[in-house]
Amino acid sequence: WKLSLMRKPERLQTEFKLIPMSQLVGVVNKEKENVAQLALENSMREKENSNISRREWATPKCFPGSAVVRRCKDGVLSEIEVKHLKVGDWVQTKTGYSKVLLFAHYAPYKTLEYLKINTNDGHSVRLSSNHLIFISDTNHSKIAEKVVPGDLLIPYKSEVLSEVISIEKHSEVGFFCPVTEDGTIYVDGILTSCYASCKSFLGIDGHKLAHLGLLPMRVMNMKCKNDEEMHPYIKFLDKVPLPFRV
Repeated sequence: WKLSLMRKPERLQTEFKLIPMSQLVGVVNKEKENVAQLALENSMREKENSNISRREWATPKCFPGSAVVRRCKDGVLSEIEVKHLKVGDWVQTKTGYSKVLLFAHYAPYKTLEYLKINTNDGHSVRLSSNHLIFISDTNHSKIAEKVVPGDLLIPYKSEVLSEVISIEKHSEVGFFCPVTEDGTIYVDGILTSCYASCKSFLGIDGHKLAHLGLLPMRVMNMKCKNDEEMHPYIKFLDKVPLPFRV
């Protein structure tokens, strides 16, 4: 039949019947047919769960709408929820106050799962599992899901670092990712990166790699359209096989 396709296509006359692998096993050993069927079902279930996990990981997040940032507007300092933050606002960062250039992710109404990292001095910072947060100093960042009790975070206006004592998962509404000029932002009183899904590579910290990689987006001041959840430049980078992306 295959050879006939090279000369003149002909209708396949042989009838094929697809049967489950477990039935083939049963032909050889009837007792193992049910075992094979269960193994196949478990394998398919694990594959589907894996696909769900990958889809969930690919969902852009960052900070929930109720996460708190420090804003300076018209000389007045105040704490506001990140959902009220706008492009052009000045917020507290590692260098003082830095302007919000754009939002890498913006979706006010979606409900998603976040991590809530609690510290010994009463801070509770909320962010997505793939977001970067600074550990011990501004030269070392860590993906939030890798944070463990005992890690030290950087609190606002304190010379004493905050020790992580527990980590919880819970759902909140909205996801927002403001990008500042220096690439950092204090959220819920703890210093975090503006970036996510980036690990250290060749001795260079993940935050620094992300900050460098998003330089064109910041310099050209590329903004999202109102109906876009993810910035077009971020979508472009997601398609590039970068060795430091997680």
